[in-house]
Amino acid sequence: MKQKFVIEGLVGKKILNGEIKVNGAKNAVLPLLAATILLTQPAEFSNVLKIEDVARMLELLKMLGAEF
Repeated sequence: MKQKFVIEGLVGKKILNGEIKVNGAKNAVLPLLAATILLTQPAEFSNVLKIEDVARMLELLKMLGAEF
């Protein structure tokens, strides 16, 4: 079952900040990496497996202008 989070306006604030710990499948990081293209601040990931899918996603993000 997929979980979905909808974040609505924060009464005058438009900043979302915090940490989330994700446990799960080896590919759980892929949608999170894709979402970083929408961010204006750096995102930090740890304990990411060095698999081909992650390497390809990083290549795509770099082509879109991401820096890491």
